[in-house]
Parts: sequence; structure tokens; C-alpha cells
Amino acid sequence: MSLLLILSILFCSPAATSSVEKEAATSNEVQQGTFAVIGKTKNSFGQNYTINLRVTGSCMMGSCYVYGVEYATNSGYVSGVYQSVFGQAGTYTIYVNGQTYYFEF
Repeated sequence: MSLLLILSILFCSPAATSSVEKEAATSNEVQQGTFAVIGKTKNSFGQNYTINLRVTGSCMMGSCYVYGVEYATNSGYVSGVYQSVFGQAGTYTIYVNGQTYYFEF
């Protein structure tokens, strides 16, 4: 495991997700835990928004699995309902306060 990956996991950096996927793709070692991820809207007009997410999941040999997603609120993190995007491996959506946010894991 690289130093960057360890630091990003410890400090909940958004870089943790992509680092985990790259590490897992080249080894048989299971990478699992809770990772900080940024969710983004994809509005074709108007303003786009981002949201802080905590994704619990694991990766092994290039395949990643999401077990749970929490989103940030003013009073902490709340468990949310997520779903995978059909035809886009590794892309998920979560619906929060009237907005659909996309994230990758």
C-alpha cells in the first residue's frame, strides 16, 4: 500500500477512491473501508452542486462494491439510498434535498 493511499484514507481525502481502485487493480489484496467521495450534480442548465459523501465499500482485482453511502448535513452524516447507473460501471447516484448527485467508486 502506498504512502499516499494510507494518508488519504487516514485523512478522508477524495483521492482515496481512485488510489484504492488503482491499487486493487494490480493486486489480489482486498482494499476495504470508508472513503471520502465528492458527489456532483449534472445539470445541463443552471447551477451545479457538490456534496460530501462517505462511501463504505471494498475493491479487489479492479472490481469495487459499495455497501453504504452517507451524505453530510449540518448536524453530521446521514445514511442515504444510492443506486448504480445502468450501463456506467462504477457510477452511482444518490438523491438528496431535491438534487441527484453522481459519484464514482
